[in-house]
Amino acid sequence: IVLGEVSQNERSNQIPFKNNYILGSGDSILINFLGLKIFSGTYNIGPDNKIHLPEIGKVSVKNLTVEELEILLKDKYTMYIKKPDISISLNIFRPVNVTLRGEVNRTGLYSIPYKNNRESEPTNTKFSLNNPSLNNQKYYSNAAQTRAIAPTLFDLLKLGQGLSSNANLSEIIVTR
Repeated sequence: IVLGEVSQNERSNQIPFKNNYILGSGDSILINFLGLKIFSGTYNIGPDNKIHLPEIGKVSVKNLTVEELEILLKDKYTMYIKKPDISISLNIFRPVNVTLRGEVNRTGLYSIPYKNNRESEPTNTKFSLNNPSLNNQKYYSNAAQTRAIAPTLFDLLKLGQGLSSNANLSEIIVTR
């Protein structure tokens, strides 16, 4: 199977992947080679949709998810590493390029970055005999987790400085 040439519909029928984010030019990924810190690091996906890796050279990531790239790299590295254990995570998401046209105050081409959202998990429940109003409130841990949030249509409309007075909200068309 050549994963880079499989359509999205065929891909979903073949292998159940958790993540559906498609890697592309401008993304930055962290690759961890368990036991081989010299290969581990941050790799940027170039304008040609390729990353340059030790020993195997340039690898095309076009139309691959993170999980598909892990499988591809494990396969390619079996020639150089016995039972390669590779994990990949996204470091920086590429911005979304959008053209805004029509009844907005400022039309144009916009590049909207992903936002980082820090989420905390509750670790303990407060309980106080002296102040019952504090009971059942959650303490939040300092170890917050950073997650990327995709830009929304509202974010784009803010960049376009809102809708014009002639805009009809019932006729908005989003083309992908």
